[in-house]
Amino acid sequence: KQWYQRRVAITAGAMDATRFRGDKDHMRQYSEAVILRELNKAHVAFNHEYPAPGAPVATGNWGCGAFGGHIQLKSMLQWIAASACSRPVTYFTFKDPNCSGMEETTRFLKEKNLTVGRLFEEVRLFAAQIEPQDKPKDELFQHLWATFKD
Repeated sequence: KQWYQRRVAITAGAMDATRFRGDKDHMRQYSEAVILRELNKAHVAFNHEYPAPGAPVATGNWGCGAFGGHIQLKSMLQWIAASACSRPVTYFTFKDPNCSGMEETTRFLKEKNLTVGRLFEEVRLFAAQIEPQDKPKDELFQHLWATFKD
């Protein structure tokens, strides 16, 4: 069929993003309160049955870029929220180099058959060890690999 003859049922949703760029305390995105807020926003955005129950969530670097969120953290929170809603994720990296290792990491974590709760607990534990002077932008995936390698 021609592209214009195909019909695809979609639902567009939007989530507000918390601004961290330019914030003196940009590491607050690793605080438990902020993580829970972001996770709840994503859960509410993904928890519906349109266009069909279990339809994939198409998402990307939500809250990153201009807002300064860390891609590794935000991507895991979106994946956790979508999984809790029994929805697969189609993640669009837009070729952002900060997404390096994301596909391999999600494949690795799927192979480990982790529960949503176990993955969230490990993300929470990682975040709890972050100090204000730390720069963990690219360390969450490494932490998950090291934690679940065996």
